[in-house]
Amino acid sequence: LSEIKFGEDGDFSLTRLKERYESEIANALGNLVHRALSMTEQYAGGLVPQGSAAAEGLDPLCEIDIWRTYSDHMEAYRFQEAVGSVWGVIRSANQFIEQEKPWALFKENKQQLLNDVLYNILETLRQVAWLLLPLMPDTAERIWQRLGLDPAVEKEQPLDLAQVWGGLKPQTKINKGEPLFPKEK
Repeated sequence: LSEIKFGEDGDFSLTRLKERYESEIANALGNLVHRALSMTEQYAGGLVPQGSAAAEGLDPLCEIDIWRTYSDHMEAYRFQEAVGSVWGVIRSANQFIEQEKPWALFKENKQQLLNDVLYNILETLRQVAWLLLPLMPDTAERIWQRLGLDPAVEKEQPLDLAQVWGGLKPQTKINKGEPLFPKEK
């Protein structure tokens, strides 16, 4: 979907598919999920931490009106742009981890800021799973399961409630598991 515009001709190759799998799916999304869950295990005992009011503005979605942009693209059958907007959030979340350096916050014993950062990454993943649901339904469900959520319960929510920041409840036990997208050998 990210390579060829809906309704237009395009070139498909297994080589390009493998490149996209490695660069976007395994490296960007898979790595984000694995890093977030690994840090939650290591720094928060495997439980979703409690974010604080000070966390507002830290989340990778706060500067991006992702839901409106995504909906506009999907309603206009601009699937390529919709996928691109989701991957923009994924890239932002990965950059957020590099910028905030949760490992350094842990070493500096800045527990509340660390909790805020971890919560925001995990909540971003919950919302990314919602964005991926029509495009990659199995992946969305697997992300929710890793976040300790029941996909059936999650999908019963009205979309307007799912879009509200803070839907991931603190103290939820995460399930790290194996990497979502193992790299090709």
